[in-house]
Amino acid sequence: MGRLVAAYQRAAARRRTGLWTLAQPHWWVDTSTVAQRRALTDRERRVWLKRQLPAA
Repeated sequence: MGRLVAAYQRAAARRRTGLWTLAQPHWWVDTSTVAQRRALTDRERRVWLKRQLPAA
């Protein structure tokens, strides 16, 4: 039982606040809806939707 308690103590000591959040960072560009993706400029579309654009 001592090893289990020690493992829990090590895990608790490693916890840091702020690593996981639902709030997006200030630089985040939300593209979760079609309307938001359509509102992007050509440059933003190339940057943010690079993997979704068809190959030229």
